[in-house]
Amino acid sequence: MASHGNSTARLRRTFQYPNDDSDDDSQFDAMDEQEQEAYIERLAAENKARDVAFTTYLLAFPVVSTLPYLLSIFRPATMMISILALTSLASTAYLLRVLPPAVTGLAPIDAWSSSGVLAGGLRSPIDTHLPYLNTGLVIMLGLMELVASMKPTTGPFWFGMGYLPGIVFGVVTLSKFLMAGVDPEKELTGLRYEYRGA
Repeated sequence: MASHGNSTARLRRTFQYPNDDSDDDSQFDAMDEQEQEAYIERLAAENKARDVAFTTYLLAFPVVSTLPYLLSIFRPATMMISILALTSLASTAYLLRVLPPAVTGLAPIDAWSSSGVLAGGLRSPIDTHLPYLNTGLVIMLGLMELVASMKPTTGPFWFGMGYLPGIVFGVVTLSKFLMAGVDPEKELTGLRYEYRGA
């Protein structure tokens, strides 16, 4: 029985409950430079994979939004707005597919987010100018919808026909802006060098 008491006492001495002074970051104190680098690379790869998957799912939004315009393109009264809306939705889908997940293509938004460096001069002229042309197109479609809604009879327009491409472009741009705000590689690399005092 005495040996049982000694082992219990020994277990009590070796097991320590975490105290309030310790925090979860203590595991990073023990990481050497290679472990930190591997951890940062793993988080960056996971973030990149998540961004690519989300962009692929988001691509369905402009594609599905083309359906009402494909049905109304053959009516003479709605042909023009349908062609313009399809052009805008195709531009949005193209930009979503071609540009990196965290780049909107709009310089003021990319400069405000952390993706300003990624949006450098390595893009083609169409990738550079299409976001601005699409912005103008969704504004024009919105104005067409506004003018049509002021008339007593809107005729062949259905409510929101001119606004839908702008809503889709806005959601895609906002999503890309939010993806640009999450950059674990940049944030953790800064913390690592700050911790090391370099």
